[in-house]
Amino acid sequence: GLGDVYKRQVITCALVALPELFSAIINGFTSLLSGDNDASTSGRLRQIEIVLSTLENESIKALIFGVNEPKAIIENAFFSYFYKYGLIGLLSLIFFYIYTLVLSYKYVKLSMKSNYNAFNQGLVIGFNAMTLSLIFFSLGSSPVDANKSSYFFFLAWALIMYIIKENKRNLSFN
Repeated sequence: GLGDVYKRQVITCALVALPELFSAIINGFTSLLSGDNDASTSGRLRQIEIVLSTLENESIKALIFGVNEPKAIIENAFFSYFYKYGLIGLLSLIFFYIYTLVLSYKYVKLSMKSNYNAFNQGLVIGFNAMTLSLIFFSLGSSPVDANKSSYFFFLAWALIMYIIKENKRNLSFN
C-alpha cells in the first residue's frame, strides 16, 4: 500500500543521505586513529588537555567543585562541566542524562499502551531519540545549556508532558 511506498522512499533517502551525513565523523575517527588530527579534533583534544592540566594544578576543592574563574571555553559538555563545576557538576550532568533517558523510555512505553495518535506518538519517539543523542551531541558541545539546542530540548520535553497530561485527562473522561 501507500505505507510501503513511503517506507521505501524514506529508506532510499536515508541510504543516499547517510554517507554524506557521517562522512565528517568517519574522517575524524580515521584521522584520529592514524595520528593525523583534523582541526576540529585537535582543538577539542587541546581543550581536554587544558581541563586536565588546570585541574591537576588546582586544589582538591577545584577538583570537587570546579575552578572559580574558568579561562577557557570547552566544547565537550562532559569536560566543560568537569572544568567549571568539578566532579559534582560532571556527576550531576551524567545523572541528568540518565534520568532523561529513563524518563523518555517510560514515555515511549506509556504512549504504546495508551494508543496515542500518530502525531503525539511521533513526538514521544522523537523526544526519546533526542535524549539518546544527548550523549553523543555532548562530545562536541553542551546541548542542555547551549542557547538554541536547550530551548528546543526543553520545549520538546514540555510538549511531551502536555501530551501525557491531556491523554490522562481524556482517559478519565471516558
